[in-house]
Amino acid sequence: MRRWIVGCVVAVAVMLVFSALAGAQKKVSILWMEYDGLTPDYALNLEKAFEEANPGVDLEIISTPWNLGHDRLISLLAGKEPPDLAVIGTRWLLELLDMDVVEPIEKWVSKDLLNNIDPALMEGKVKGVLYGLPVAAGTRLMYYRSDIIDKAPET
Repeated sequence: MRRWIVGCVVAVAVMLVFSALAGAQKKVSILWMEYDGLTPDYALNLEKAFEEANPGVDLEIISTPWNLGHDRLISLLAGKEPPDLAVIGTRWLLELLDMDVVEPIEKWVSKDLLNNIDPALMEGKVKGVLYGLPVAAGTRLMYYRSDIIDKAPET
């Protein structure tokens, strides 16, 4: 399921970027965050399939593990080689806004797409501006050591 979500997110994002690049041969880069050990092969297959379906577009997927993603993105930005597209952690958004390297997403997506997303999921705005779309959710948990705590804490 996670791979399907990631694939859909990347496919939609790539289509958004490339709809603005129609025409001559273009090289486009994506900073791809690896979710697990299987992701690099998946990204490579996705890259090949995309290029076959979109002649004239040379897609470069820059693959990196999530735990290194922030530093990799900052390094690319500092080296004046920013990716054309990156899926970022939400906690990075304010820092990237301060660096002036993020654009409102509404510039790149249709009103129809935005209207098909549950309004409650569209509340993640900064000063009234939408910079991203919800693409994943994770489960957090709390555990405790039953050998030192008799009763689980209430949450």
